[in-house]
Amino acid sequence: MFEYFGTNDVPDDGERYFVISPAGWVDLLGISAFSDADFVGPDDLPYKGGMVAKRWLGFMWMTHSGLSIASTIRKCFAYHRSAIGMASGQDVSTEVNYVPEKAAHLITAMMSQGSVLIDTTGVYEVQIKE
Repeated sequence: MFEYFGTNDVPDDGERYFVISPAGWVDLLGISAFSDADFVGPDDLPYKGGMVAKRWLGFMWMTHSGLSIASTIRKCFAYHRSAIGMASGQDVSTEVNYVPEKAAHLITAMMSQGSVLIDTTGVYEVQIKE
C-alpha cells in the first residue's frame, strides 16, 4: 500500500488511513517492525494505554469489526482522507411529544448524511485471509 500510494501520487501528509479487522491487527502484532519498541519507540507501541489506533509506514492503522467477510477473505481498506467526501443533508434534529394514550413521552431524532468516492486512486481495497 505504501508503494501503491506513493506511485499514484497520493499525498503522504498524515491523512492516510488503513482500516483492518481485529484478526488483521493481531497478525500485524506478529511483525516486529509494527510492535517492537526497537523499531517504533516506546511511545508508539500498539497497546500503550489500551486499544488505540497506531501510526506506521505513513498510515494511521485502526480496527473495525464491521468489515465484510466471504469465507475466509476479509475486505480491508486503505484510503486518503481527501479521496472520500461526506455531506450533511440535514443536521441532527429532535422532537419531544407527549402521547396521552400511552401516558408517556415520545422522543425522536433524525438526520441525513451521505458519502461519495472522490478519487479512486486514493481508496484501495485490500483482501486479507483470516
